[in-house]
Amino acid sequence: MKPSFSFTASAFVALINVGYSLAQTPQGFSPPVNETLSIAFDRANITAGAPVPLELTQLSPTVILPELPVNSSALLLMVDLDAPGGINNHTFSPFLHWMIPLPAGSTRVSKNETSVKAVAPYIGPAPPVGTGKHRYVVLLLSVPSPVFEWPEGFPLFDSTKMQSRVLFDVKKFDKAGQFQPLAANWFTSENITTIHTSSASRVPNGSTSTSIGMWASIALALAYM
Repeated sequence: MKPSFSFTASAFVALINVGYSLAQTPQGFSPPVNETLSIAFDRANITAGAPVPLELTQLSPTVILPELPVNSSALLLMVDLDAPGGINNHTFSPFLHWMIPLPAGSTRVSKNETSVKAVAPYIGPAPPVGTGKHRYVVLLLSVPSPVFEWPEGFPLFDSTKMQSRVLFDVKKFDKAGQFQPLAANWFTSENITTIHTSSASRVPNGSTSTSIGMWASIALALAYM
């Protein structure tokens, strides 16, 4: 006698939802990660997909790291999946907001970290007004060597040029470096008032720019590439 199975549509949807609830990266993001990366902006601990007030994100977060594999270092990065104009215009996405190498044995990254030289210094989220919620992914990669080296075959990064941060293909970067995704988290942030656009966003050379000015300058730079 063959066993009978009853699997309703609602049960199937519930199973899918459980899978999504376990994921620590947004649907469709690659590489997908299920391990939670503990991050906090100004003592506000982040859960996957949670909204974070824009003003809290202008300094890099505190990150508690899981145990790294033996003889491995790590790489921490943050990208905006909806730059510059949200779901209706993400032509610059993924936009790299942060990349910092972490030596073997690291256990945490402090708020506004300055003790380790970043590959891509932190730039706080700066979504233009009216573009809705932007999704930001913070990803921890294991580097298969004690010291991080830029992957061969992946376009070189120039920290002095904002256009180097545009269309940063995380999946190809991960594959080129033979990295191992360890943990991740993600949050959303939205510019809901004009007050936020007057707030200065930190950029590598120490100058400041409004969110609109930053994206306009990137678009202009790309036009002349």
